[in-house]
Amino acid sequence: MSPVPVDTLGLLSVTAGQDVTGEAGSGYLSAGNLEVYGARDAQIRNASGSNVSLFAGTVPGDSGNTYDQGQLLVGGTGTAITATAGSANLTSGGTVRVLPGSSISAGSGISASSGDDILIGSGSTLTANTAGNPSPGNVTLAAGSITPATPLAAGNIRSLIVSPGATVNAGTGAIALSGNAIVTTGATFSGASFTADVFGVPALGAAQSNDGGQLVAGCLQGDICLGAVTTTGAITVGQGSETPLHLAAASNLSGSAITLSSRGS
Repeated sequence: MSPVPVDTLGLLSVTAGQDVTGEAGSGYLSAGNLEVYGARDAQIRNASGSNVSLFAGTVPGDSGNTYDQGQLLVGGTGTAITATAGSANLTSGGTVRVLPGSSISAGSGISASSGDDILIGSGSTLTANTAGNPSPGNVTLAAGSITPATPLAAGNIRSLIVSPGATVNAGTGAIALSGNAIVTTGATFSGASFTADVFGVPALGAAQSNDGGQLVAGCLQGDICLGAVTTTGAITVGQGSETPLHLAAASNLSGSAITLSSRGS
Protein backbone atom coordinates (compact mmCIF):
# COMPACT_ATOMS: atom_id res chain seq x y z
CA MET A 1 0.00 0.00 0.00
CA SER A 2 1.30 3.47 -0.92
CA PRO A 3 1.77 6.09 1.83
CA VAL A 4 -1.81 7.41 1.46
CA PRO A 5 -4.41 6.64 4.16
CA VAL A 6 -7.66 4.88 3.21
CA ASP A 7 -10.47 6.81 4.94
CA THR A 8 -14.20 6.07 5.28
CA LEU A 9 -17.15 7.21 7.39
CA GLY A 10 -18.54 3.69 7.95
CA LEU A 11 -17.31 0.12 8.21
CA LEU A 12 -13.99 -0.39 6.44
CA SER A 13 -13.15 -3.99 5.56
CA VAL A 14 -10.01 -4.75 3.55
CA THR A 15 -9.15 -8.25 2.28
CA ALA A 16 -6.10 -9.41 0.32
CA GLY A 17 -5.85 -12.90 -1.17
CA GLN A 18 -2.09 -12.79 -0.57
CA ASP A 19 -0.13 -10.12 1.36
CA VAL A 20 -1.16 -6.76 2.79
CA THR A 21 1.77 -4.36 2.55
CA GLY A 22 2.07 -0.92 4.09
CA GLU A 23 4.69 1.72 3.39
CA ALA A 24 5.64 4.36 5.93
CA GLY A 25 2.77 6.82 6.39
CA SER A 26 0.09 4.45 5.09
CA GLY A 27 -2.95 3.48 7.11
CA TYR A 28 -6.65 2.69 7.37
CA LEU A 29 -9.02 5.15 9.03
CA SER A 30 -12.70 4.46 9.77
CA ALA A 31 -15.40 6.30 11.70
CA GLY A 32 -16.95 2.85 12.19
CA ASN A 33 -15.32 -0.53 12.67
CA LEU A 34 -12.13 -1.50 10.85
CA GLU A 35 -11.12 -4.98 9.64
CA VAL A 36 -7.99 -5.81 7.64
CA TYR A 37 -7.29 -9.38 6.45
CA GLY A 38 -4.21 -10.76 4.73
CA ALA A 39 -4.33 -14.38 3.56
CA ARG A 40 -0.56 -14.53 4.06
CA ASP A 41 1.45 -11.72 5.69
CA ALA A 42 0.02 -8.34 6.65
CA GLN A 43 1.78 -5.12 7.60
CA ILE A 44 -0.33 -2.27 8.97
CA ARG A 45 1.39 0.96 9.95
CA ASN A 46 -1.59 3.02 11.14
CA ALA A 47 -5.17 2.03 11.87
CA SER A 48 -8.12 3.76 13.50
CA GLY A 49 -11.73 2.74 14.04
CA SER A 50 -14.34 2.23 16.72
CA ASN A 51 -13.17 -1.40 16.92
CA VAL A 52 -9.98 -2.44 15.11
CA SER A 53 -9.35 -6.05 14.04
CA LEU A 54 -6.18 -6.94 12.11
CA PHE A 55 -5.55 -10.44 10.73
CA ALA A 56 -2.76 -12.36 8.99
CA GLY A 57 -2.94 -15.88 7.63
CA THR A 58 -6.70 -15.85 7.12
CA VAL A 59 -9.50 -14.23 5.15
CA PRO A 60 -13.21 -13.86 6.00
CA GLY A 61 -15.41 -16.66 4.75
CA ASP A 62 -13.09 -19.46 5.80
CA SER A 63 -14.99 -22.04 7.84
CA GLY A 64 -14.43 -20.91 11.41
CA ASN A 65 -11.61 -18.67 10.17
CA THR A 66 -9.00 -21.31 9.36
CA TYR A 67 -5.53 -19.89 9.99
CA ASP A 68 -2.16 -20.55 8.41
CA GLN A 69 1.28 -19.16 9.14
CA GLY A 70 1.07 -15.54 8.08
CA GLN A 71 2.98 -12.84 9.95
CA LEU A 72 1.19 -9.77 11.25
CA LEU A 73 3.45 -6.70 11.57
CA VAL A 74 1.93 -3.60 13.09
CA GLY A 75 3.01 -0.09 13.90
CA GLY A 76 6.50 1.32 14.11
CA THR A 77 7.93 4.56 15.44
CA GLY A 78 5.52 7.46 14.95
CA THR A 79 2.54 5.24 14.10
CA ALA A 80 -0.75 4.60 15.91
CA ILE A 81 -3.20 1.71 16.11
CA THR A 82 -6.29 3.18 17.77
CA ALA A 83 -9.65 1.64 18.66
CA THR A 84 -11.49 4.77 19.72
CA ALA A 85 -14.41 3.17 21.57
CA GLY A 86 -14.03 -0.63 21.57
CA SER A 87 -11.27 -3.20 21.28
CA ALA A 88 -8.06 -3.60 19.30
CA ASN A 89 -7.50 -7.21 18.20
CA LEU A 90 -4.33 -8.54 16.55
CA THR A 91 -4.62 -12.09 15.22
CA SER A 92 -2.20 -14.22 13.19
CA GLY A 93 -1.80 -17.89 12.36
CA GLY A 94 1.94 -17.20 12.58
CA THR A 95 3.69 -14.43 14.51
CA VAL A 96 2.23 -11.17 15.79
CA ARG A 97 5.04 -8.60 15.76
CA VAL A 98 4.51 -5.12 17.19
CA LEU A 99 7.40 -3.08 15.85
CA PRO A 100 9.57 -0.99 18.21
CA GLY A 101 8.14 2.40 19.15
CA SER A 102 4.54 1.48 18.31
CA SER A 103 1.49 2.95 20.01
CA ILE A 104 -1.63 0.79 20.41
CA SER A 105 -4.61 2.13 22.34
CA ALA A 106 -8.19 1.02 22.81
CA GLY A 107 -11.33 2.39 24.42
CA SER A 108 -11.86 -1.10 25.82
CA GLY A 109 -9.56 -4.16 25.63
CA ILE A 110 -6.50 -5.16 23.61
CA SER A 111 -5.84 -8.73 22.49
CA ALA A 112 -3.10 -10.47 20.54
CA SER A 113 -3.56 -14.11 19.52
CA SER A 114 -1.10 -16.15 17.48
CA GLY A 115 -0.17 -19.56 16.15
CA ASP A 116 3.51 -18.78 16.77
CA ASP A 117 5.19 -15.96 18.70
CA ILE A 118 3.94 -12.64 20.00
CA LEU A 119 6.76 -10.07 19.97
CA ILE A 120 6.24 -6.59 21.41
CA GLY A 121 9.07 -4.26 20.39
CA SER A 122 11.06 -2.01 22.69
CA GLY A 123 9.55 1.38 23.45
CA SER A 124 6.06 0.28 22.41
CA THR A 125 3.00 1.27 24.45
CA LEU A 126 -0.23 -0.71 24.79
CA THR A 127 -2.92 1.31 26.56
CA ALA A 128 -6.40 -0.10 27.19
CA ASN A 129 -9.68 1.26 28.58
CA THR A 130 -9.14 4.83 27.45
CA ALA A 131 -12.91 5.36 27.04
CA GLY A 132 -13.60 4.96 30.76
CA ASN A 133 -16.34 2.36 30.28
CA PRO A 134 -17.85 0.99 33.54
CA SER A 135 -17.16 -2.57 32.31
CA PRO A 136 -13.47 -2.53 31.38
CA GLY A 137 -11.87 -4.76 28.78
CA ASN A 138 -8.74 -6.80 29.36
CA VAL A 139 -5.28 -6.95 27.81
CA THR A 140 -4.71 -10.52 26.63
CA LEU A 141 -1.46 -11.62 24.97
CA ALA A 142 -1.86 -15.30 24.06
CA ALA A 143 1.01 -16.83 22.07
CA GLY A 144 0.06 -20.21 20.65
CA SER A 145 -3.67 -19.80 21.24
CA ILE A 146 -4.30 -20.53 17.52
CA THR A 147 -3.50 -23.83 15.79
CA PRO A 148 -2.32 -23.06 12.21
CA ALA A 149 -3.15 -25.38 9.33
CA THR A 150 0.58 -25.90 8.72
CA PRO A 151 2.29 -27.17 11.89
CA LEU A 152 5.27 -25.29 13.27
CA ALA A 153 8.72 -26.67 12.50
CA ALA A 154 10.34 -28.94 15.08
CA GLY A 155 11.90 -26.92 17.88
CA ASN A 156 9.83 -23.83 17.09
CA ILE A 157 7.87 -22.91 20.20
CA ARG A 158 5.33 -20.18 20.85
CA SER A 159 7.14 -17.45 22.76
CA LEU A 160 5.65 -14.30 24.24
CA ILE A 161 8.36 -11.63 24.41
CA VAL A 162 7.69 -8.07 25.57
CA SER A 163 10.94 -6.20 25.03
CA PRO A 164 12.66 -3.86 27.50
CA GLY A 165 11.19 -0.38 27.54
CA ALA A 166 7.73 -1.51 26.43
CA THR A 167 4.73 -0.49 28.56
CA VAL A 168 1.41 -2.31 28.93
CA ASN A 169 -1.27 -0.34 30.79
CA ALA A 170 -4.66 -2.01 31.16
CA GLY A 171 -6.09 0.79 33.29
CA THR A 172 -9.01 -0.71 35.21
CA GLY A 173 -8.81 -3.98 33.25
CA ALA A 174 -6.93 -7.22 33.82
CA ILE A 175 -3.75 -8.43 32.09
CA ALA A 176 -3.33 -12.07 31.03
CA LEU A 177 -0.17 -13.50 29.42
CA SER A 178 0.35 -17.01 28.05
CA GLY A 179 2.75 -18.97 25.83
CA ASN A 180 5.34 -21.76 25.79
CA ALA A 181 7.75 -19.19 27.25
CA ILE A 182 7.07 -15.72 28.67
CA VAL A 183 9.84 -13.12 28.73
CA THR A 184 8.98 -9.54 29.74
CA THR A 185 12.20 -8.55 31.51
CA GLY A 186 12.61 -4.77 31.36
CA ALA A 187 8.98 -4.13 30.40
CA THR A 188 6.36 -2.50 32.64
CA PHE A 189 2.79 -3.68 33.31
CA SER A 190 -0.05 -2.04 35.22
CA GLY A 191 -3.72 -2.92 35.61
CA ALA A 192 -6.42 -4.28 37.90
CA SER A 193 -4.86 -7.77 38.03
CA PHE A 194 -2.13 -9.79 36.33
CA THR A 195 -1.78 -13.46 35.38
CA ALA A 196 0.99 -15.28 33.50
CA ASP A 197 0.89 -18.96 32.59
CA VAL A 198 2.93 -21.29 30.35
CA PHE A 199 1.98 -24.52 28.61
CA GLY A 200 3.98 -27.26 26.88
CA VAL A 201 6.40 -27.26 29.78
CA PRO A 202 9.27 -29.82 29.50
CA ALA A 203 9.93 -32.26 32.30
CA LEU A 204 12.53 -31.27 34.90
CA GLY A 205 15.96 -32.02 33.47
CA ALA A 206 14.72 -32.25 29.87
CA ALA A 207 16.10 -29.99 27.15
CA GLN A 208 14.42 -26.59 26.84
CA SER A 209 14.08 -24.94 23.45
CA ASN A 210 15.62 -21.49 22.90
CA ASP A 211 13.16 -20.92 20.03
CA GLY A 212 15.77 -20.45 17.32
CA GLY A 213 18.07 -18.42 19.56
CA GLN A 214 15.63 -15.67 20.56
CA LEU A 215 15.47 -17.01 24.15
CA VAL A 216 18.48 -17.08 26.48
CA ALA A 217 19.55 -19.28 29.38
CA GLY A 218 17.28 -18.82 32.39
CA CYS A 219 14.37 -17.74 30.19
CA LEU A 220 13.75 -20.73 27.92
CA GLN A 221 10.83 -22.97 27.04
CA GLY A 222 8.62 -23.45 30.09
CA ASP A 223 10.08 -20.44 31.95
CA ILE A 224 8.51 -17.13 32.99
CA CYS A 225 10.75 -14.05 33.31
CA LEU A 226 8.95 -10.88 34.37
CA GLY A 227 9.57 -7.17 34.41
CA ALA A 228 7.81 -4.69 36.69
CA VAL A 229 4.14 -5.37 37.51
CA THR A 230 1.83 -3.06 39.47
CA THR A 231 -1.83 -3.92 40.07
CA THR A 232 -4.65 -2.83 42.33
CA GLY A 233 -5.65 -6.50 42.65
CA ALA A 234 -3.93 -9.87 42.57
CA ILE A 235 -0.81 -11.03 40.74
CA THR A 236 -0.85 -14.77 39.97
CA VAL A 237 1.97 -16.48 38.10
CA GLY A 238 2.22 -20.18 37.30
CA GLN A 239 -1.25 -21.03 38.57
CA GLY A 240 -2.57 -22.52 35.31
CA SER A 241 -2.79 -26.17 34.29
CA GLU A 242 1.04 -26.40 34.03
CA THR A 243 3.63 -25.03 36.42
CA PRO A 244 6.64 -23.19 34.93
CA LEU A 245 10.08 -24.73 35.26
CA HIS A 246 11.72 -21.50 36.39
CA LEU A 247 10.36 -18.13 37.44
CA ALA A 248 12.35 -14.91 37.61
CA ALA A 249 11.20 -11.39 38.45
CA ALA A 250 13.83 -8.81 37.56
CA SER A 251 11.78 -5.87 38.86
CA ASN A 252 9.24 -5.07 41.54
CA LEU A 253 5.91 -6.93 41.74
CA SER A 254 3.25 -4.93 43.59
CA GLY A 255 -0.34 -6.10 44.09
CA SER A 256 -2.98 -6.72 46.76
CA ALA A 257 -2.00 -10.42 46.79
CA ILE A 258 0.84 -12.21 45.02
CA THR A 259 0.95 -15.95 44.25
CA LEU A 260 3.98 -17.41 42.45
CA SER A 261 4.74 -21.03 41.55
CA SER A 262 7.55 -22.87 39.74
CA ARG A 263 8.92 -26.43 39.65
CA GLY A 264 12.50 -25.31 40.05
CA SER A 265 14.03 -21.98 40.97
